[in-house]
Amino acid sequence: MTHSRWITMWALGLIFGATTTALGLMSPQYYVSRSEQARIKAICTVEHVHVLDAGEFFTTKRVTFRRTYGVTKETPPVFTGICRSIETDFQKRHGMVGPDLYFYPRKGDLIYVTITEPDGEITSMTPITPGLEHALRTAPQTIRYGMSRAFVRK
Repeated sequence: MTHSRWITMWALGLIFGATTTALGLMSPQYYVSRSEQARIKAICTVEHVHVLDAGEFFTTKRVTFRRTYGVTKETPPVFTGICRSIETDFQKRHGMVGPDLYFYPRKGDLIYVTITEPDGEITSMTPITPGLEHALRTAPQTIRYGMSRAFVRK
């Protein structure tokens, strides 16, 4: 391979790699708005985690939650949401950058969760702290979202 051909191939690889990575990620505001617009927002306990599919690049799970306190009125006493995680060695080595957020729920976890709709996609999952719980119960308008987490605006 000639030197100029090698440089051309290297440049194309660099451009292609940068382009596919950039196209895979969404802006932080995308993730914030999905959590803000979620129909289910609740303080809850993880009751069950069921693996739906252990795919090549990620594992898909259905998580069952028991409501402790519903921030949104339509949050039922027991509800489910779907999430993805990276579990296997192959997934860890070959995970792809993309618009998915990864969550690792465990039975018994007390969390604040937001879900797009009943049995929809989990958009944020945050461990409960005394300050977060107090804000959710008394001043939910002070809650702000980042990529996959909620926090209290100071």
